[in-house]
Amino acid sequence: MENNEIKNRLKNLIPAPRKVPLSLKSQVMMGITGYIGAAFIILGFIFSAIFVLSSRTISAFKLSNLDKKATGIITEVGYTSVSIGGGRGRRGRPVIRYHFKFTSGSGNEYHQYSYSTGHLRGEDKKLLRRGDNVLVEYKSNNPKLSRIVGARYSVFGPFILFVLLFPFIGMVLFLSSILIGYKKIVLLKNGKIADGIIISTKMTNVRINKVPVYQYFFQYKDETGAEIVGSSKSLPKATLGDEKHEPVIYCDIRGKKYAELVDALPKHVDLNASGEFYVRGGSVSGIVISVLQVITLLCFTGLLVSIVAQLI
Repeated sequence: MENNEIKNRLKNLIPAPRKVPLSLKSQVMMGITGYIGAAFIILGFIFSAIFVLSSRTISAFKLSNLDKKATGIITEVGYTSVSIGGGRGRRGRPVIRYHFKFTSGSGNEYHQYSYSTGHLRGEDKKLLRRGDNVLVEYKSNNPKLSRIVGARYSVFGPFILFVLLFPFIGMVLFLSSILIGYKKIVLLKNGKIADGIIISTKMTNVRINKVPVYQYFFQYKDETGAEIVGSSKSLPKATLGDEKHEPVIYCDIRGKKYAELVDALPKHVDLNASGEFYVRGGSVSGIVISVLQVITLLCFTGLLVSIVAQLI
């Protein structure tokens, strides 16, 4: 490599198709967006498991058509560890769990529990206690799906479902990073190098550490002499646009054109003395990123399976 390593790091690239190490693929497919998405998914999975999946909030949707009612008896009243509302200097209202039993129209006895924010009161306005009668509503085809009238089936109300936004937003970010990275891997495997010219730049709405990401529009000639216009997105770099001709890596796969400014590629992309790709800093970082990607996918898959299982 010459001293001007960044500008010319792919100039000695061996002919295509070339091998791209798995650890390098993992690094290229992540990017800042991928890391943010992975963090949203993993943390979102943890909070969803705590506040949504374990609180019967999803299962509560199965109680939308309760068609039968019966008189039940409260068997136990207890405080949960949850309170709702409150703030600085004031306590929230406690969530109370009411265990109850009732007999369905078929003559079978069922035991279930309901929740309320604050204490439930009977028709006499007194707090409901153990041994008091309550009105229970249930599904005739599955009486286990039941609750005390005026109470709820889940610890939290539907508002807690906003927690699910985080892993789903994270997956959008994660997949977008993977797709963008896939394009770069196709280029690394099959691309050719050409001289390009940056014809315009545009600041995007994306910021990383308060630094805006720019979209660089460039023009280059392929091996047939045709002039092609492409674009790359990158944080501003001293090596982008610092000279008249910017190196471009491009390829055409089954009529689909891929092109990227070499200086906009991730810093992990580098060549050894033979012109082959290698992982800068060793393969350990690539393995760690691969493990992170697997954990991210497992967390999201586990969340989806859990949601579907509670809805069935």
